[in-house]
Amino acid sequence: MDRKHATRDSSIEIVRPHQRESYVVNRPYPKNFDSNDHAMFERTTEYAMPHASVKLMHDVEVFGRGPLRMDGEYLPESFVTIEEAEKWRRRRGHWRAAVERPVQRRSRLESPAIYITDNWSCGYFHWTCDALSRLQFASEACDLSKLTLLLPCKFRRYGFFLESLKPFGLGEVRFLRRFERVKCDNLVFPSHLSSTGNPDANIMAGLRDRFTKYLGGTLSLSDASGDAISHFGDRVYISRRLAGRRKVSNEGEVIAVLRNHGFTEFTAEEHSWETQIAMARNARYLVSNHGGGLASLFMMRPGTGVLELRDSIGPTPNCFFSLADAADVDFYYMLCTRSDLRKTAHWGDIVVDPGKLSECVRQMLAGESAQTMVRAA
Repeated sequence: MDRKHATRDSSIEIVRPHQRESYVVNRPYPKNFDSNDHAMFERTTEYAMPHASVKLMHDVEVFGRGPLRMDGEYLPESFVTIEEAEKWRRRRGHWRAAVERPVQRRSRLESPAIYITDNWSCGYFHWTCDALSRLQFASEACDLSKLTLLLPCKFRRYGFFLESLKPFGLGEVRFLRRFERVKCDNLVFPSHLSSTGNPDANIMAGLRDRFTKYLGGTLSLSDASGDAISHFGDRVYISRRLAGRRKVSNEGEVIAVLRNHGFTEFTAEEHSWETQIAMARNARYLVSNHGGGLASLFMMRPGTGVLELRDSIGPTPNCFFSLADAADVDFYYMLCTRSDLRKTAHWGDIVVDPGKLSECVRQMLAGESAQTMVRAA
C-alpha cells in the first residue's frame, strides 16, 4: 500500500457520519411590528434551511489568501455564496492566484486539519454566526482537540479570532502567511449551514452553552479596563462611535434618552471578546444600530429583548431579526433617517428621533415575554 492511500485509510475515524436534514423555519414578526413595514420582513419570516454535512476531503490546497483548491479546481464553497465565487472569477481572481502560485511557500500537512471560513468571515457578525457556527457543527462529528484549524493570513488582524476559539479546545490554530500554500492530506470541511443571516437555532444554542460554560464565574469579575461586568447592568446600549461607518449622528441625544430608561453605554472596541459576550449574557435588554456589535445577542437568555435601530430607506439585512429568533430573544426595531442620502444603507450614518426612541424602549421594557423571561443557566 502506498503512502498516500495509507494516509487516507487511517483517516476514516477522523469524522463520524454527521448531517443535518433540511427543514423550514417560520419566524414571527417583530414584537412592535407595523403593518406598513410588511415588505421589509415578509421574505425573512419563512426560510428553508438546506441540508448540511461535515465532510472529510483529501489532497486539498489551502492558501494564505484565496479559495480552497482541489484537483486543480477552486472550490465555490470557499465563498459565502455562489454569486461571490462568480464575482471573484469576473474580477480575474483566478488569474491573480495563478500568478502568485510560483512564489508561494509550499508545505504538506499530514495531520488532520479543519477549515471553516469564507471570503466574508473576517467581519465580526459573519465570524460569529457563520464560521463559529460551522465549527460548532463540526464539533458534533469529530474531536476538535485532534485538529488544526487553518486560517487565512488576514485573520491575524483582530484578537477576537483567537479569543473566541479558546472555548473549542482545538489542537492548534495556525495562521497562514500571505504567500503560503498548504496541501492537506485530510481536511475536515463543515458545509455552510444556511445562507448568511439565517442562523440555526440548535447550533446557536450550542454556541451559547459552550461560551457560557467557558465564562464560568467571570460575570462577577472585572475586565481588563477594571470594570466589573455587572457594572454595565442589564440594560445596555452598544455604541458604534468608534466604527468606520453606520454610526448614530445624534448619539448624544440617544444616550440621554436611554439613560433616562436605565441604560448604560458599552463600546465593543474598548473591551475584549470575553467581556463582550459576558455583557450580552448579563443583559436583559440591548439597544444598538445595525452592526456587528449586535451579534453577541445570541448570548442573551431566552425571553430577553433587543431593539435594533435601522435605516428607514434600506435595504437593511434582517440578520439580527433572524438571529434574535434563533436565540429566542424578543426583537424590536425602529426606523431612522439617513444623515447623508448620497451614501447607501451599508455605509451611511443614521439620525434617531429621540421621542420615537423613548416610545420604542417603553414598548420593549413593557413586553410581556420579557417580563416573564426564562432564566436559563
